[in-house]
Amino acid sequence: QMVCNLSITELAQQQPTTPFQDPEVPASFKCPLSLEIMEDPVYLHTESGHSFERSMLVKALDRNPYQDPMTGLRYEHKLTFGPNRSLKDAIEEWKQKTNYHSASAQ
Repeated sequence: QMVCNLSITELAQQQPTTPFQDPEVPASFKCPLSLEIMEDPVYLHTESGHSFERSMLVKALDRNPYQDPMTGLRYEHKLTFGPNRSLKDAIEEWKQKTNYHSASAQ
């Protein structure tokens, strides 16, 4: 027989507060800047090739147009990015398969 000695507070602290903290969400589906599941993923045209949520990358490049926000490397040219359609498709497929719904989507 198991006895649970956790208080309500301790139990609440163990529960994820948002779906984005759900360990079942693949890390590659989350923007490294916002830590939220990407809706419009884009990849940065650099050696790192990281993917980001478009709006988050635009903000980062508005502040530092020559710097990779993940690696901190500075380039001699303004950085550009393009859509990551395969990642977007994979995220959408995963959402359908897992019946995932964002807490912000009503």
